[in-house]
Amino acid sequence: MSDPFRQAEAQYQQLTSALAAQQISPEVFRDQLAQIRVTDTLGRTWMMQQGSGRWFVWQDGQWQAASPYPVAPSAPPSAAPGAPAYAQAQQRPQALPPLEGGWGKLFVNTLKALLLAILIFIVIGVLIATFADDFGYGDIPKVMIAPVLLSAIISFFTMSGQWRGRILEFGTKRVRETDDDDGTVSYRYVRYARLQLENGRTKDISPSNDWDVGDIIEKRRGEMSAKKVG
Repeated sequence: MSDPFRQAEAQYQQLTSALAAQQISPEVFRDQLAQIRVTDTLGRTWMMQQGSGRWFVWQDGQWQAASPYPVAPSAPPSAAPGAPAYAQAQQRPQALPPLEGGWGKLFVNTLKALLLAILIFIVIGVLIATFADDFGYGDIPKVMIAPVLLSAIISFFTMSGQWRGRILEFGTKRVRETDDDDGTVSYRYVRYARLQLENGRTKDISPSNDWDVGDIIEKRRGEMSAKKVG
């Protein structure tokens, strides 16, 4: 019986060659690569990482870099000479696991955010009830339940998204602001980093001071903010 891992590696090589020869688009390459998965005798799922061709196994609720062989296999084939820049860039090893899973972490962190919001609004409610004549302690649940739920919903949707991309450039853009008191309109300039995401789209985000052009930025499900991973 042929080795399913060797078969998968052969498929990866075929896809890489087809991409280098411009026979398939980057989108088709990503879609077909995502379908190359192998299940081992222990029931674990393996897949190859886009770009490096390294094996990752789904274990303990996350993707982990590993080798399905007793001895580490040779490095995956590099892009052919004269391959387009995209294909050559895809061959640079990055050792980054696929962006999948994270639902358990999302649930736990959303629950933590909910409990923290409850605690904060209880403290605020107690302070108001202590110093306000027309607000009693019995009014705390009725007044605070809506902002608590809203805070939990915002935290959930903020942490539910995940993406990864490479910084293309930095820039500044003008943001309009309106004063709530007198309606005065003002403008301020904010700095942003423009990312090229793995799905081909671009995304502008607020950068950290240590980010640079070419850095790989990642936002994982269950986390509030993005971070540099390469």
